[in-house]
Amino acid sequence: STRVRSSAASDVYKRQLQYIVKKKIEKAQLLLITKDLAIKEIAYTLGYDNYSYFIKLFKKQTGLTPQTYKESNRKH
Repeated sequence: STRVRSSAASDVYKRQLQYIVKKKIEKAQLLLITKDLAIKEIAYTLGYDNYSYFIKLFKKQTGLTPQTYKESNRKH
């Protein structure tokens, strides 16, 4: 039925979106510990115009805010 196909397509789209977010957050983690960039710059670099939304996604994926992650993983 059309509804089943629509649901399956929706599931595929959601998985693709989750994968993209995961990869962007992984890139953000790398930038946070290797580059001396402001968190806002990293968010914009990765395509997030909404800084607060980026922080929310980052925390959902990692359990930490970008600032906490940066502070706890920076090489001293």
